[in-house]
Amino acid sequence: MSSATDIFLFVQTYDEENKEWVDVGPPAGFGDTYPLKQIELLEKRLAETSDEEEQVYITAQIERWTEEIDSSWYEGRNYSLFAILAGIHAGRSDPTGGLGHMYPAISEPKGLPEDFTLDFSSGKMKLHNGEPVGSYDHSWFTLAELDAFDWNQVVKCSGIVMWDVYVERRMKNITGKPETYWDISDAIVMSDEEAGARYGESWTPSWMFPEYEDAQVRIWWDVVCKDASKEFYNRILGGLRALDVPSDKVRIVFGFT
Repeated sequence: MSSATDIFLFVQTYDEENKEWVDVGPPAGFGDTYPLKQIELLEKRLAETSDEEEQVYITAQIERWTEEIDSSWYEGRNYSLFAILAGIHAGRSDPTGGLGHMYPAISEPKGLPEDFTLDFSSGKMKLHNGEPVGSYDHSWFTLAELDAFDWNQVVKCSGIVMWDVYVERRMKNITGKPETYWDISDAIVMSDEEAGARYGESWTPSWMFPEYEDAQVRIWWDVVCKDASKEFYNRILGGLRALDVPSDKVRIVFGFT
């Protein structure tokens, strides 16, 4: 998939008395941090503008995002997390092409639960309590299933860097994720092993030899799944546990667009 992907996520607990799953918001302190980031940017814009119409618009946007702070679980875009949850943007194992990460999926998309209510469904458009559910690869997990996944797994990730970056990493013995890299390239990309075999241990900088200037190398590094999933592991799973219900009676339901 080349276009951007977003997730729509709901959290539900099972109501034993009424025998149904009901939506729940995040406990205090576990809400989505994305609204806070938006509010910070809007407040900066508000302080910089003298246009009254723009001030009214920005103020309304701040109010809207303020309402989202305690009601939204997650609105981020983390392709590593999407790969873990449902194999979305999971990448390829070919070390010289394709997206360079191979995260294990908890499971392939399972579809929406049979008891998950939709108040509208037509084609790809689906709504649950007036909110979009996503248009494809719907799935769900109980907290028990999420806890059973090995979040400490180490995954091989890769990215493409310019030759000079590759040289610096070898000279300084840098092995972690580079500050800047990209997943695909129209140029001929060497593997880490090919670059080492071709140029030996000289690690010549490109400014000394113009033929190296556009050379690109795909490098690899290790990432732990819980680190790659960023705030989901700490905040979302922490929030699910803070609901203080049995782990098989709380679930996330999600889809992608």
